[in-house]
Amino acid sequence: MNVPHHLGAFLTFVFGPVCCWLHSAITWKTYKEERKTEFLITFLCQIAMSFVSTCLLIIFSGSFGSYKHQRLLQESSKTDTLRDVFLTSTISEWLLAISIILFLLTFIPGFKKMEFDGIVTKWKAPGSEKSVLCGRILGCCSNV
Repeated sequence: MNVPHHLGAFLTFVFGPVCCWLHSAITWKTYKEERKTEFLITFLCQIAMSFVSTCLLIIFSGSFGSYKHQRLLQESSKTDTLRDVFLTSTISEWLLAISIILFLLTFIPGFKKMEFDGIVTKWKAPGSEKSVLCGRILGCCSNV
């Protein structure tokens, strides 16, 4: 079961920070168009969490690689001389997972603006009385 575990960990921990940076860029473009303080605060939180995720990914990758390399050379276990490296790897892995989850919480303000009515999605811009109907995924919208 190591292959599915490592594949899932790779997809989560490598593409997670990449998606964080991508969503931060999208939020920045939204802020530039709307000029709302809410988008700026969300953007700053997203940038902070993206930076933390990237740093933790680097720490995790380095410590995990070091642990695997030293374990092959010394033939010792995680309870022996490699305990510090193993704990650094484990702690940074958990902090990385938590930082990605915290990043997902930055979507809450945007989701509060959405109304779900069956298949049709309505989005209400901040400070606007009108809703925009988005019936198709590719952006075919009409005003209500």
